[in-house]
Amino acid sequence: MAPYRSMFEKHLAENLTNRKIPFEYETISLPYTIPAESKRYTPDFVVTTNGGRTILVEAKGLFSAEDRKKALWVRDCNPDADVRFVFQNPALKINPNAKQSCAQWAERNGFKWADKFIPEEWLQER
Repeated sequence: MAPYRSMFEKHLAENLTNRKIPFEYETISLPYTIPAESKRYTPDFVVTTNGGRTILVEAKGLFSAEDRKKALWVRDCNPDADVRFVFQNPALKINPNAKQSCAQWAERNGFKWADKFIPEEWLQER
């Protein structure tokens, strides 16, 4: 198996492998622009659904302010990319003083999200 950046990513990869779901790990990168600065985004997982659709999945334990800003920039610069999140703990607050959870942030910003694993319904999408 590939050297994952976190135990959570490794856990998610093992789950995909055990479910015989083909995936790639950090194999593509998409351009995105921070105001006055160009960057590249490499999603954790590139998954092709049974219907041939490509979804880009980020495995998130902690979901920092920088992560959240980057997600919005990537989305805005790549409107056709389908970026989604799998949260290790979707109820975790985005920071210690926040009322908003990771899941609530994703919903409010138009991102699909899941709890701990990529759900089967994502894999059935066309």
